[in-house]
Amino acid sequence: MASHSNPTNDDLMQIHLKALDASGQLYFELNETVDPYQLIEVSRERVSIAREKGQVFAEGAVPHFGSEMLKAAHEGRDEAVHRNACNAAMWAWLSSSIFDGLTEEEFIQSNLHFTFYADGPVKFDRIKVGAPRRRARG
Repeated sequence: MASHSNPTNDDLMQIHLKALDASGQLYFELNETVDPYQLIEVSRERVSIAREKGQVFAEGAVPHFGSEMLKAAHEGRDEAVHRNACNAAMWAWLSSSIFDGLTEEEFIQSNLHFTFYADGPVKFDRIKVGAPRRRARG
């Protein structure tokens, strides 16, 4: 999500991804950043799709795009990593706001963490950040 301004790292949402092998040991780790304000703006176009497809679809899109982010990282496709990170974050926002009542402020003040387990499951957590984020000015 390119921005017309230059937000600092503190103003960007951190997306942390880690993959564990069958013994539970970390074998891959990745950090990506997105502008949460811009992400919310872009996601407005997808609200009707999320409502129409339902909660299971919206929630399932989060680990799907997280998996695609991991795959792209393994293949060294940086643009695809960022695109899938944005999509994972957008669907996290859509599913949490539409179906769980998460507010924009709560989402903006959080980071996203994905843990991929060797046997298939993906754990997704939204972690509150300490310092408030500011909207980047352009």
